[in-house]
Formats: sequence, C-alpha cells, structure tokens
Amino acid sequence: MNLKRSAAALLGAVALAPVLLAGAGAAQAAPVAPVAAVQIAAGGPSVSPSVTPRTFSYDTNMLAIYCPSGSLCVAVDDPGAQKWRVFDFDPCRTYSVYNWEGGGYYINNQTGPKATAVFYGTNGNVSVPINTRGGIDLHPINSLRNCW
Repeated sequence: MNLKRSAAALLGAVALAPVLLAGAGAAQAAPVAPVAAVQIAAGGPSVSPSVTPRTFSYDTNMLAIYCPSGSLCVAVDDPGAQKWRVFDFDPCRTYSVYNWEGGGYYINNQTGPKATAVFYGTNGNVSVPINTRGGIDLHPINSLRNCW
C-alpha cells in the first residue's frame, strides 16, 4: 500500500535526521513514533478482500458517480482525506468493511438474477435490489455481499 510505504519512509527520514544533523548520540535520544500509530492515524475506509477505491471531492454530486455495469458501487466518506471513497464491488463475494462511518451512497448496477446486494450490520441486514441507488447509513455496517 503506498500510504504504508510513505509512512515508513517518513519515519525513516525522521529517525535519520538527528544522525545527519548532530551525530549518532543525538539519534538515540530522539523519540520516534511507532509505525503502527501512523497507520492507525492515517486509516480511512477500507475493504477486505482489497478493493482499491476511486476518490471524489466532497462537492461531487453522488447521483453523477459512474458505476460500471455488473458492479455494486458504494461511496464512503473519508473525513481525514476530505473526499469520498467509491468502492466498486465485483466479483460476487462477501466483503468485510472497516472505518465506514456516517452516511454513504450506493448504486447497484449489477445484472443477472442474483444481483440483490445485502449490507450486514449490528442493526440487521439491508437488502438493495438490482438497478437501485440511494443513501445508506454506513455506521452499523461491518460487511456486505454484492450478490446472493
């Protein structure tokens, strides 16, 4: 993941700066944030198995978001990046989702007889029929299946 590599490179540069500026003795005394803390702080909405999201600015009209034929697309707010993350779910499987908070938007552009998507969460299940779109409360959702 590019974010993890960037965080590791940044931490490496921070750790080496005292060595370059003041010698090895100063480097041992300099505190360095653990990599895990940086990854948690930088964490945004994510999915397992991995689905790479597209990003859109907050002012993008959710109705105008493109969703490829055969996919379930979900726009998730990423307040840290101040953007929408749009995940395209295809092929058919169950996905675990992380850090999905607040309101979101879905487009079920799947085709075929099993194209109903189901969002699973602590408040019960929400079924989304084929060829529908709309807003959805993402807070209780912890997984989804883009077909049945």
